[in-house]
Amino acid sequence: MAVLLDHVGVAGRFARSANVERDTSRCEPLDGYVVTARALDVFQRVAGAAETGRAGGAWSITGPYGSGKSSLALLLDAAFGPAGDTRSAALSLLDAASGLSGPAERERERERERE
Repeated sequence: MAVLLDHVGVAGRFARSANVERDTSRCEPLDGYVVTARALDVFQRVAGAAETGRAGGAWSITGPYGSGKSSLALLLDAAFGPAGDTRSAALSLLDAASGLSGPAERERERERERE
């Protein structure tokens, strides 16, 4: 007798939840991440605030269990973190979602100028 497991499988990356402490600075949690319009909007807002240089303030990301808050936090941490493979992976995801002239590409240009 065939069972559901014979026809359906779950990729390993979806078998556990994202953990901000454990997964920071790792590329694996970004593998397969889908940058939604809402995630891109959050990135653009944070990047916009960073560009103005305003000090102070805080961000609050709320939502139901399993809605992707920690995964979004990992994406933001990678995108604004130190140069390296994790940052490149995050910026590539953001570029793909926003187009080549998106905010991630501008951030990459600023990084080149600082070097």
